[in-house]
Amino acid sequence: MHDDPYWLNKIMEPGHVIRVRGDGTIGQDVAGVAAPELVMGTAGDKARSVLAEHEEAYAADARAQGWEILTGWSAQDRYRGLCMHPSEFVGGALARHITETPGLWVVIDITCDDGEDTGDEGWAIAHRPEHDQED
Repeated sequence: MHDDPYWLNKIMEPGHVIRVRGDGTIGQDVAGVAAPELVMGTAGDKARSVLAEHEEAYAADARAQGWEILTGWSAQDRYRGLCMHPSEFVGGALARHITETPGLWVVIDITCDDGEDTGDEGWAIAHRPEHDQED
């Protein structure tokens, strides 16, 4: 397929919506489509602990905007949620899944609700199916 394991990661800059067509090709000029605007709730402690109910609310907010958040793709030990660690990237099996699943895709930076400078909290991937695959 691609020699560069980071090829899709390079295309999927945070907030840059792409279109995956039925044949697996990528369209990058997706005018008029914005990434979901989301804020992650926290437990309000110094560690910004994210609990299951915070992830569920985050996913529900995305769903209300027409997007589904991917879960279960992080390689973090025993974690199957939606938060990808900053050291992870869109490659390997995840890249294959994305290119085999038509629709709109976007990487979104996760920011927290505490009003502080959120820094690098991690990221998530959102998908929105399309009925019309024209580009």
